[in-house]
Amino acid sequence: MPTIAIVTSTTFGGDNEACFRQGLASVGALPTISPPFQANGNYDEAFLRSKVRDAANTAPNLIVTAGGIAMAVAAQKELGQANDPKFVYLTGDVPQVPGNPNPNAVAGGVNMDNPGGDQARKDILTNAPYHVNAATLYLIVNANSLMSDKDAHPWPPAKVAKFFDNTPNPPDPTNAFNTEFTNLSHRHPAPGGLVISADPYFRLWRTAFTTALGNILPVPVCYPFQDFKDAIQPNQPNYDNSAVLDLPQLNDPNDSSNSETAYYKLGWQAGRYLAGTANVRVVPWDWQNRVWGAPS
Repeated sequence: MPTIAIVTSTTFGGDNEACFRQGLASVGALPTISPPFQANGNYDEAFLRSKVRDAANTAPNLIVTAGGIAMAVAAQKELGQANDPKFVYLTGDVPQVPGNPNPNAVAGGVNMDNPGGDQARKDILTNAPYHVNAATLYLIVNANSLMSDKDAHPWPPAKVAKFFDNTPNPPDPTNAFNTEFTNLSHRHPAPGGLVISADPYFRLWRTAFTTALGNILPVPVCYPFQDFKDAIQPNQPNYDNSAVLDLPQLNDPNDSSNSETAYYKLGWQAGRYLAGTANVRVVPWDWQNRVWGAPS
């Protein structure tokens, strides 16, 4: 029976794992999935590469990376030794690796193109029922994310809030989120609405993130995944001001066999590779039509 090693910059389990397993099963793949190698929000490249090496040392038939570009880039840089397996990735953008070391390490992936949805998230907040003045909209990104520059590119630099700038992701960001949102509340013009980047670390700590936001800066906000709003109790501050553009869905807690979710697609890609497709290519999210495209 083939084996899969999951390596993630955050954690792996719950609804994400359920959808992933359904994706595997959809192509008849029933591999053994080793306990995940989890970085718990640490984006340090050397640390992530050590997790990839630990996974490779178990001699799996395939490595699957999740938790964003940092994890995929670490895998491509690390995998290159004799007998190393290939990997399939799930990211919010196309991984860019300087010099493209060992491109043959990549068997394919799933690209959610999260920065491509920023305009749609803006539109949610500037239209009814929120009617936020576009001049007071801010984008919140994680400065440690390799996706942050592309996320921020269409925004005026003064309207981008870079959390954890010049500092690593904290092991527990509860106090740090309070500081970051307090600093943001003092910006000029005062924030009238917030668009949140689809950063895996923000999602990992979504309860602390949404609590700090609601307590300190209760303005209309658009989150990238339903998981964020699910972390807010209906009686908490800012619940009614919290919108979600849950596209593409990471998972479906009500239907793990929902083939439109990103983790289902990731399982499907892994299953296709194990079934004998050497290069499953990359399944991209198409924002124009709001559907998954064909592997390319």
